[in-house]
Amino acid sequence: MRQREWQDRSLSSSAPSRGRIARPVVERRDRAENASQKEHEEALLALMKAHAALGERSQALRAFRRFADRMRQELDAEPDDETTAFFERLQQGAAV
Repeated sequence: MRQREWQDRSLSSSAPSRGRIARPVVERRDRAENASQKEHEEALLALMKAHAALGERSQALRAFRRFADRMRQELDAEPDDETTAFFERLQQGAAV
């Protein structure tokens, strides 16, 4: 079981009143994680564009793959459409 699932379960199921208290905490945590994820993704896209501008296409592709793998493992999520589209253009050899 992933750590986040365990935390959610333990916060909400320990006691009936605890579930009412824990829900806002879990929601705030989720919002903070989503904001942090967006900032990381913006940084990744900037890094990929910098590598591409320097002619380091393979470095840009590698950065995306590492980031995407980690998102899948830790968050069970995928990179956003803009970042994925840029990756796909690079993979196809398109000029950026």
